[in-house]
Amino acid sequence: MSLEKEIKSLVNAIQSTDEFKELKNARVDIENYRGLKEEVDLFQKKQIELYNLNMQGKETAQLVLEVNKSFQKLSQIPEVNRLLKAGKAFNDMVYKLFQAIHSLIDSELEK
Repeated sequence: MSLEKEIKSLVNAIQSTDEFKELKNARVDIENYRGLKEEVDLFQKKQIELYNLNMQGKETAQLVLEVNKSFQKLSQIPEVNRLLKAGKAFNDMVYKLFQAIHSLIDSELEK
């Protein structure tokens, strides 16, 4: 079986997890509220900008305040809170997957 087919199989397995399904449903809920979706998108854009600035060693104090303020506001909304929890659960699952892949590759390299 080719690597591309194996990757597709892995993606299908990920899509069948409860974590993926919950994240997908939480995103659909957010999309039902147009203004809310835009706020969440803006928040995520600021998070990425903050991460990039931190990686470059630039001053981020003002942006940190904006992100924290947005987070405090958005996390009070049940649909957003659900999305945040679903996103964390999904990311945790993917992290464990990468750890397992890394461990298996390491064990094969040590043979």
